[in-house]
Amino acid sequence: MWTLSILLLNLFLNGQPVFQTSLSDSVLVSPESSITVTGSSTLHDWDAVSSNIELSADLPESWFQSEEEWNTEALTGIVAEMPIESLESGRRKMNRDIREALRSEQYPKIRFTSSVAEVLSYQKENGVYEFRLNGNLALAGEERDTQFVCTIDEHENQTLRATCETDIDMTDFNINPPTAFFGALKTDEMVTIMVDLILLSSRGKD
Repeated sequence: MWTLSILLLNLFLNGQPVFQTSLSDSVLVSPESSITVTGSSTLHDWDAVSSNIELSADLPESWFQSEEEWNTEALTGIVAEMPIESLESGRRKMNRDIREALRSEQYPKIRFTSSVAEVLSYQKENGVYEFRLNGNLALAGEERDTQFVCTIDEHENQTLRATCETDIDMTDFNINPPTAFFGALKTDEMVTIMVDLILLSSRGKD
């Protein structure tokens, strides 16, 4: 993964958006992309954000160049990964608690692999697809079937923007919600994972 300094240097020299490398050669991920994990506790709501996203996806080149209806079967077989160490909450202790709860030393990445995409709606006037992405979520050494509800549409400069969201129960993954102050502060079991991706086809990249 390129460092932020290299990304900014290329942006300064070339005057063009810079895209990160990915797990495959067909799609590049913009550094503006992010994964956000949000939750609540008996004291306050919290969130942690990462822009370190690795993606493997073989999307058709026509998706980046045409407004014609897409064959969403291409959305199966997508693999997305995020290093847990890259999650940043803005609080040092919260970062440590998240890494301990997710057992990041033993299982350093969150990984989602899609299997089935089900189209929920298509807004032809603005080319926005809403779909349900079914797949396998690997987290803290456990794997569970998981559904993301997503939208995908053309963004700008022949890029695509995809947003996805799902709620998970940490106890389903054998994760003990963090506590503090001798149990007086308790983290809620439910968390929301929100994904915001800006994608460029590497086949069309000069």
